[in-house]
Amino acid sequence: MIPLPGTPDTLYFEEVNISEFIEYFENICDDYQVRDENKIKRVPRYCTQVISQFVKGIKKYQDEDWGKLKKELKKEYRVDTITQQMNTRQFLEVLIDKPRGVKEAANYCRQYATISRKLKTAGKLDKYTQYQLFVRGLSDEIRKEIFLHHHIDPDGETVPQFEKILEMTTNIILSERRMQEFIKKRKNDKISELVNKYDRKPLAVKKEKYIVPVVKIIIGASSAPSN
Repeated sequence: MIPLPGTPDTLYFEEVNISEFIEYFENICDDYQVRDENKIKRVPRYCTQVISQFVKGIKKYQDEDWGKLKKELKKEYRVDTITQQMNTRQFLEVLIDKPRGVKEAANYCRQYATISRKLKTAGKLDKYTQYQLFVRGLSDEIRKEIFLHHHIDPDGETVPQFEKILEMTTNIILSERRMQEFIKKRKNDKISELVNKYDRKPLAVKKEKYIVPVVKIIIGASSAPSN
């Protein structure tokens, strides 16, 4: 028997993350071999009371068409869905305009690759735009490295493969990170600390001591008698 609403670890739809909710609900139904026509009857139970009444009023629900009902629910609650918002062209463009350093560049590559592949599969992103937007989100140093050292013409007739550019970028980021770690390690080296300590030490100048002879003069003393 499928877990009842309110059971621990059972997902409950409250207007956010509709895609995750539908995926979770379908997985449970598949585990318990629930058919599509029965999914429609059960899904309102796993929603808030207001949403449950709304679902029952949708024509796709009344027609018992589970496939179309899913699409209608995703369309209705798209604004409140975090996952769906991330998988949009608009989110992708905001992502590439965000300033980032070497540390954040690796995470950017992972995020961009995941989202852009989904958009490309859905037909919402062509291969040229996928490559172009990705490069726009990179730092000037990394872009220069790609264009100059890997002989890529951004205005050429042949569109560079995104996966190839992604691999190049990942290797460049890895090299930059290793170089920064190497420099940081050198700065923390004991010899470097000793040199810095020596540079800060004031130069000691040895002072010479001079002895000045003292001559005593007696006033009024008689001179020796002459012969």
